[in-house]
Amino acid sequence: MRRTTHWILTGALMAAFVPAGAEAKAASSSVIQGLDLTPTAVGRVRVGGSATAAEKMLRQVLGPPDKAQNSKGCELAGPSAEPRRFLVWGALTVTLAPTGGAGRLVGWTVSSGNVPPGLRLPYRITTSTTVRDAMRTIPGATAHWDDVFQMYWITTPRAARMMWAGDRQDGTGRITYITDAFEPCE
Repeated sequence: MRRTTHWILTGALMAAFVPAGAEAKAASSSVIQGLDLTPTAVGRVRVGGSATAAEKMLRQVLGPPDKAQNSKGCELAGPSAEPRRFLVWGALTVTLAPTGGAGRLVGWTVSSGNVPPGLRLPYRITTSTTVRDAMRTIPGATAHWDDVFQMYWITTPRAARMMWAGDRQDGTGRITYITDAFEPCE
């Protein structure tokens, strides 16, 4: 009985010396074990959801971006071009539309290069996956060569927003581009 009381008191005293907010940081970091990118969300923020909430969550999970860039919008969209904010962590780019209150999350893109650790992608297809393996793994996958963008696009009706691409016309090689928000002016 004395030993139990000793451990309870020792634990209470140790907790009294933990800096304010430290246990909240420890709890939040233990909950966040990576980042899921889906056809409809970045982590816990859905596409169309708050840009402010998305950026805050991304900074908590991934740290500060390697690059943050604001754009007036795509010139191909004409007079209805909407401003964009691009947040880049290695090969990951998250696109936000910063206007209108909290703004909105547009989507994400992964290109070849260093992907942040803990990033989980749809169907586990990454830029180290071959195009042929992606075609076998993605349910209902169809593919075609796009002469304009020089990309071998893979799509599926099960994830209408998603596009995976290789850069070889014959469909060989690796996936070089993955997105849930294709905007040719990125």
